[in-house]
Amino acid sequence: MKKVVVIYRSFKRNSKITLINVLGMALGLVSAGIILGYVYQEFNYDQGQLNSDRIYRVIQKDGENQQIYTFGPLAESLKSNFPKIDDAVRISFFYGYLACSTNENKFNENSVIFTDPGFFEMFSFPLIKGDSKDCLNSPNSIVISEKAAEKYFGKKNPMGENIRIGKDRVFIVTGVYKDFKANSNFKGDLILPLKVVSKLTQIWIEPSWRHESDINTFVLVSDNNFISDLSEKARNLISKFITDSKIELVFQPLSNIHINKQLGWESTAQINVRYLYVLLVVAFLTLGISIVNFLFLYIGTAGQRRTEIGIKKVCGAPRTILFFEHFKEVMILMIFSIAIAILFYGVYQSVLTSGNSFLPRIELFDFKLAFILTGITVLVAFLAGVYPSIVLSSQKPISLFNRSINTNNKGKFMLVNLLIIIQFTLSIALMITTLMVHKQANYMAKRDPGFAKNEIITIPLNMHVGNGIYNEKFELFANDLKKYPGVKNVSLSSSAPSLVGSDVDDINWEGKQEGLKMYMNFESVSYNYFETIGVEVVEGRSFSRDFGTDELNWGSRTCAFLLNENAVKKMGITEPIGQKIDLWGLKGQVIGIVKDYNFKSMHSSIGPIFYINDPFYLNEIVVRINPKSMPATLKNIETVWNKFAGDYPLEIKNTNDQISDLYENDQNLAKILSVFSLLSILIAGIGLFTLTVLSISKRTKEIGIRKVNGAKVSEIITMLIKNHLKLVMIAFVFATPIAWFTIKKWFEVYAYQASISWWIFALTGFITLIIVLITVSWKSWEAATTNPVEALRYE
Repeated sequence: MKKVVVIYRSFKRNSKITLINVLGMALGLVSAGIILGYVYQEFNYDQGQLNSDRIYRVIQKDGENQQIYTFGPLAESLKSNFPKIDDAVRISFFYGYLACSTNENKFNENSVIFTDPGFFEMFSFPLIKGDSKDCLNSPNSIVISEKAAEKYFGKKNPMGENIRIGKDRVFIVTGVYKDFKANSNFKGDLILPLKVVSKLTQIWIEPSWRHESDINTFVLVSDNNFISDLSEKARNLISKFITDSKIELVFQPLSNIHINKQLGWESTAQINVRYLYVLLVVAFLTLGISIVNFLFLYIGTAGQRRTEIGIKKVCGAPRTILFFEHFKEVMILMIFSIAIAILFYGVYQSVLTSGNSFLPRIELFDFKLAFILTGITVLVAFLAGVYPSIVLSSQKPISLFNRSINTNNKGKFMLVNLLIIIQFTLSIALMITTLMVHKQANYMAKRDPGFAKNEIITIPLNMHVGNGIYNEKFELFANDLKKYPGVKNVSLSSSAPSLVGSDVDDINWEGKQEGLKMYMNFESVSYNYFETIGVEVVEGRSFSRDFGTDELNWGSRTCAFLLNENAVKKMGITEPIGQKIDLWGLKGQVIGIVKDYNFKSMHSSIGPIFYINDPFYLNEIVVRINPKSMPATLKNIETVWNKFAGDYPLEIKNTNDQISDLYENDQNLAKILSVFSLLSILIAGIGLFTLTVLSISKRTKEIGIRKVNGAKVSEIITMLIKNHLKLVMIAFVFATPIAWFTIKKWFEVYAYQASISWWIFALTGFITLIIVLITVSWKSWEAATTNPVEALRYE
């Protein structure tokens, strides 16, 4: 009990500084914990599943090219040829739009999963209602998420209820699953049998080995150790069914999908691993700054008890006793810091993440993550306890009683100054980098992509071919729209102008170099498309109704092609117009060359692309409008839609918003870095403030003597803060090249880069100086204006 009282008095003597020290350490712990939890979560997608470590996605590799789309019969072939494969499931992720409705509600769904009946058996996503073994057995069954159940049926039990898709396809709800977690490779609110995919969408599952289908194949192996043997034995399986095939099979772990290079349309957005490494650096920087502050602030406050320590040592107290006394004090402070950090974490998860979607929410918390965080916390606590305990208990008694020896310790002074410089160097470099990440994200979002993005809106063509206006009625619909002055033009395409994602590697042309394998993007568009989006046809012509051979005809297997300038360059064609093209057994000629524009994210440069006019592969209505009359035009579009397609839900999307969404990860990273860079500056400022308080308390007599001898308040303030300002200026000098090098390396991944602005460096330095002045000046002013009699009496 007596020891508790002693520790309590020790804390009370410096209660304000102790509280600030504990809060600073708590901020460092919670910041590092949140980032580490998020990074761990990103590296472990779908780890909450029962079989996650035994599930692999099959990738088809042909030379250097890899793709996730597989042959239709592959799943069954893998099961029959390899007994250690417990199950194989095919999945088609549909990114078009399905118009779904009940009696009261109708919605567009654009993340729908079509799969084999064994889906819930393999992936063990929890079903709230229904049986995982047979919920997808019937071709008329549909399994919906909790969110969809609420959306379509409210509080009513959805089991056995009907959902209509499109014009007249009715499905019976046979199960309800828990919403997919944020850290899952799967998203969407509807899961349907794969056997109906061709009846609802343009996706065709080829039952033979003629060509790949738009499906992913996943396998569940009986033993994870078997995967290396399986990879070797199954490598050339496809050559048994396709003569001279060089396609090899590669097995990708389920947990690696999210962080690996994108190989096609993924069901969820993949993360750039560089982002995660940057966040890890930020976490350890923030934690490191907190630890350094904690150590030296504790040493500084405990150093005020030198007389007490000296008496104990003179009276024969061994170093071990003194060591454990200080160690107990430090551990109590660390326990308080950890408790406050846990409280901060609860507020963050329950309050801050709900109102700020860019902040990472921790969904995955398993024993591995708990072990990592506990280990880091224990290590931090141990280091924070051991170092100051050794320092304080090892001092000689004479140095504890002799003030001059203690205050003139140049080595200690230099070490504290060095640590201040390191803290602010890292914080300033982080702030500069954060501002440049913001600038890069904004630059990409606002850069001109080469088409009329400010005038384009898109409307999901949420109906199957032949229904609604996905037929000859579309011309009537488009003509009615163009009667309004706010509508300039209307066309159709398979994707929004900025979201082209389909590609092929088997396109052939006359004069193609033997063995050349070139990936090309492709887009299906209708008449007037390039006029609608504002892109010039620089050579030849666009698709025209005056030429019957322009439209793809699967009967005669003919069509016309348009290429962009980059495709002409990559293909090495000198006279492209009239060039014969062979693709999927389709034969045709190049009729026009389109000016290059960014049809994808500007993370990458403009690639080669060809365009065909396939009336069976269209998902978007593209409308060019006058932005000045936007509200009236949108109302007119709704009127015309209800006239022609009132049974289908209308959804209008702004192309500018779609472009912004492409850079959501970059924007979120910039915002996250902003939060944690400000925290690092705050923690460094807390350390600087408390060191200032301790420094002023040691110079109380000096300040009093200077005032008695006529020193002005401004002179005393300048004396107290000039050393800190000098240290921050030195930190800025060191931080500038570090930030510049970091930014240059970071920008290497972008095809289009914002300029590195000198004013960002200057602004960061100015902001840091202001923060330091505010931090230091308050206590300096208080000390400089104190009555000198009080100061001398105190001494």
